[in-house]
Amino acid sequence: MGVFLQFALFPGCQEETARQAVETAAQSPQFSLNPEKSLYSASHAGTQALIAGELGFDALAKELSRLAQNPVMLLYLYDGDFWGYDFYADTEEDH
Repeated sequence: MGVFLQFALFPGCQEETARQAVETAAQSPQFSLNPEKSLYSASHAGTQALIAGELGFDALAKELSRLAQNPVMLLYLYDGDFWGYDFYADTEEDH
């Protein structure tokens, strides 16, 4: 069995916002995340997070985007190779 890595990209978000989104999502029984083992790296473009836990796919991307109030992209690597991604951004405007 190979190793899966799950990265969340939070463009335009501070590290604290990304950390709070992951910690809140981890409280849901829908996701199997371990926020204590997740790693964060902030830059001028936003925050990247290496999320410890099972793959969340589209549902996790939607939940993190909702919690961070910002578009979120999840990237998946399997044994060091690109495996897939999920992106969620709510593009509906409130009228």
